[in-house]
Amino acid sequence: MNALNLLEDLIAINSVNPFKTIVKDGREIGIGNEEKIAQYLEEKLITSGFTVRKQIVQEKISAIKDGKEIMVSERCNLLASKGQGEKSLLFIGHMDTVDVKEGWETNPFEAVTKKENGKQSPKRFASRLCSVRSTVINQ
Repeated sequence: MNALNLLEDLIAINSVNPFKTIVKDGREIGIGNEEKIAQYLEEKLITSGFTVRKQIVQEKISAIKDGKEIMVSERCNLLASKGQGEKSLLFIGHMDTVDVKEGWETNPFEAVTKKENGKQSPKRFASRLCSVRSTVINQ
């Protein structure tokens, strides 16, 4: 699998975070949607030879919101490592994406190639992933 195929797969997974919360047992709980993308990334990392540890930050629970029972998905961090040595490289990122709003010109869960000046552009665009941000720390 090349980087473009990986990006297409990631874009196709709905990881929209509605930035909403519920209160259960006196505690505020975030309603996220990263469970499927975390499972996908965990599988890819393991098959690429990484040791992966899942750090659960919120268990899967059921709760009542607006009089209806809803399932709140598990939320976690993935901690992956490979190899050992004196120096290390750390990538920090996030798995959620912004909510889908009206006005999208393309399917927000599909990578598209756009045209520039009437010609096929070599650049690939993802409507939901306008920027891929991560911090790299080299020690």
